[in-house]
Amino acid sequence: MHAACKAFVISPIGEPGSPERLHADWVLDKIIRPACARVASDGIEIHADRSEHARQPGDIMEQVVESLIHDRIVFAVLAFDRPNVYYEVALATAAGRHVIMLRHDREKTHFDIAGLRAIPYRYPMEGEALEDKVAEVADYVRTVLKQEAFKPAVFKNLNPLGRLYREYEFKPAFKDISIPDYCEMFLQAKEFICLQGITLLHFARSNFLWNTHDGRSLNFFDLIRGKVLFDAVSVRVVMMHEDNAALPHLIKFLDREKFTDSLKAIREEIRQSFAAWMDLRRELGAKASERADGRKGEVSVVRLVHGVVNYRLTITDQQLVVTPYFNIYPFNSQGPALICQAGTPFYDNIRREFLDRAVSNHVATAALNEHGSLEITPVPKAG
Repeated sequence: MHAACKAFVISPIGEPGSPERLHADWVLDKIIRPACARVASDGIEIHADRSEHARQPGDIMEQVVESLIHDRIVFAVLAFDRPNVYYEVALATAAGRHVIMLRHDREKTHFDIAGLRAIPYRYPMEGEALEDKVAEVADYVRTVLKQEAFKPAVFKNLNPLGRLYREYEFKPAFKDISIPDYCEMFLQAKEFICLQGITLLHFARSNFLWNTHDGRSLNFFDLIRGKVLFDAVSVRVVMMHEDNAALPHLIKFLDREKFTDSLKAIREEIRQSFAAWMDLRRELGAKASERADGRKGEVSVVRLVHGVVNYRLTITDQQLVVTPYFNIYPFNSQGPALICQAGTPFYDNIRREFLDRAVSNHVATAALNEHGSLEITPVPKAG
């Protein structure tokens, strides 16, 4: 299963049919996209687009800045001496991006970017010369993918533009995260995927398909099968135990009869979800094999008999999404969500908390199995 990422192409555009548009389309279709396709053979699928390819309403410049900050790769086509191109290159540089610049051989080299490396090209090119240029750009792409997506500092010691915007993103509601974007989070995981929620049954539903950015529709368990078996990604899920004493306190209490019905329904959802996840665990445990690098994907399932799940959590080795449970919302998807990138203090602490919760639950389960209580049985005094 290929990981997928997006590339933003800074470029002159011009009106349809104009020399600028014909030139820009040729560079995109004959050099940039073929170079990305070569890298796809390494296991990374790259979707390269310009700003006018976006199909969404809103401020165009805001969308450009968002792409400059969020897309994994940034290309810049230097041709026709267009001010918008140099302005966007400046923004990308200030954001700490590694910009892959392609410079038309007739483009003037301006003083401010004279020290930046650019790949020269002729327009048009064909045959062996074009093939060599595609290979050269592909090598640059591979180099950029091996580096961190952002430089830690710009202009020697300044914070990159949009650092906090890049590391932390707030959504007014979890439902504002699109299914393709949420699905992409799982597809980009390289080491682990962790899920936490009260029941997690929605992940186990076979009749719900997850749409991806490249147009595929996947059952979530099929996605997990691919990540575990082919990418050696380990998956851990944590849900409430149906007999956890804290479970009733997570349900909104407005009417006693409705409350009782809701509690019964949630307990049944937990049982169904746990059974489905355990079936998947046994299936993949029998199929997964150790790779040459010693890694082996696996699925582990934890039901909390002690403690409480007070937020829904999705965390991978790349980022996390956390949504607190609010009593004022009947559905968790209505509550606000925080998207946080790996390597930030918030991410590190949430990950530690998640791992500690599983260990604490193991100790609590052992105590309950041993003598039916979480308390240490008092030792009778002698005499």
